[in-house]
Amino acid sequence: MPTRRIDWIDNAKGISILLFVLMQATFNYEALLQKHSWMHLLAAWAAPFTVPTLFVIAGLFLNRTLFGSKSTFFDRKVLRFVYLYAIWLAIQTLILNAGTLMTSPLSVLGSYVMAWVQPAAGLWLIPMLIVFSVVTWLLRFVSVPRLLIMAIVLQIMHSAGLVHSGWVLADRFAEYYVFFYAGYAGLSLIKRYADTITTGFDDVPAALLVWATINTVIVIQGTDTLPIISLVLGMAGAFAVIAAATLLTRRNWKWGEFVKYTGRNYLVIYLAYFIPLALFETLLASTGFRTESGLTILFLTIASLGAPLLLHQLLRKTPLIALYRRPATFRLQEKGALPKGRLLTPPQRNTGEA
Repeated sequence: MPTRRIDWIDNAKGISILLFVLMQATFNYEALLQKHSWMHLLAAWAAPFTVPTLFVIAGLFLNRTLFGSKSTFFDRKVLRFVYLYAIWLAIQTLILNAGTLMTSPLSVLGSYVMAWVQPAAGLWLIPMLIVFSVVTWLLRFVSVPRLLIMAIVLQIMHSAGLVHSGWVLADRFAEYYVFFYAGYAGLSLIKRYADTITTGFDDVPAALLVWATINTVIVIQGTDTLPIISLVLGMAGAFAVIAAATLLTRRNWKWGEFVKYTGRNYLVIYLAYFIPLALFETLLASTGFRTESGLTILFLTIASLGAPLLLHQLLRKTPLIALYRRPATFRLQEKGALPKGRLLTPPQRNTGEA
């Protein structure tokens, strides 16, 4: 059954994925040059809230399957992402290791296998979504306030340097689970918040300016990663992005259509952005080509956004759409499965096994 998409969610995803790719292009290229550019301030400004916002938005949809059938949950929240990770990890590994594929195929295979334990740099959000969903499913009968407090404490411990194992899954879980769970637990609050802005809250631009100024000052001071401050900046930034996304929906600006389009295709972008980014960085390094670093980063950002969208358009009406959408063979049989594409009721308070 087709359902209406929620525009402010698409806009929020779009804002977040645009900033995320910009951040990756900036930090990766600056690490290559070992110096900062004028793009660094924008990337550093976005860093405290971009990934938290992506996880908050992902958490909004968890309730659709959390208390339903096990097959529906594991199909939507586990098998789907395992399928995408397996395919795109293979593509990324083969392309980025093409030079050693013929001379040392076992090392390439080892890199692929190892990335299931220590997630690949360009795809780590995917296994984290799986881990977050499964942990929440296992703990779904724990009271929301108790689990939220535990997640907050874990995030503060990570910010304080008390949780740094070197294992991406453990470290990122400590750092970001609170945002994913807040999206799930705060669904009704976030919906009311977005509805309030949609119906005509006129002070949104002024409020966003105040938030952006405070975020900028804290980033410039270098205190954005400190305990509690990083948590507050992440949450405040997520609400700011939602406010901006809702404002885009309300004002119906033409350029907002591009933001909405990227939001609808945020997973398409995320799955493939790292490949053109890494290839162009390698090309620039090997040729010794040098230009103004900020403009180069801007080019890398545009290329890393545009290439995945172009590839998707080329493949969408071919059998290779299976790179993005699972064939029936890789789906679990679902009885009474919920329709896709909409938010349901706020988190349920079940006391027994569903």
